[in-house]
Amino acid sequence: MIVMVHSGPAALYQRAKDQKTYAGVPMPLFHANVAGIGDEAFDSPPGPLQYVLYVRKGTTALSFTAYYVSANKATLTIEQLKQLAKIAVSRM
Repeated sequence: MIVMVHSGPAALYQRAKDQKTYAGVPMPLFHANVAGIGDEAFDSPPGPLQYVLYVRKGTTALSFTAYYVSANKATLTIEQLKQLAKIAVSRM
C-alpha cells in the first residue's frame, strides 16, 4: 500500500484538528494549516515528518495517509499528498 484515503462527515475534520489525546495518551494530530486545498486543511502529525493530510470541503472530510516507512520517510511526501488531495477535491 502507498496511500490510504478516508472520507466522512465534516465533523470528523474538526475532531481530528482538536484532538489532543487518544485513549488518555497524549496524541495531538494538528501540525500546521495548509492553504489552497478544499475549504480548509492541515497536516499531521506534529514533529519532523508529516505523513497525513486532513481536508474539509463543504460537508465532507477527507484524510490522506501515507504509510510510515522509517523515522525520516513515508511512502509519499506531504507535498505528494497535497497534490493528490487537490485532484480529489477538484472532483468533488
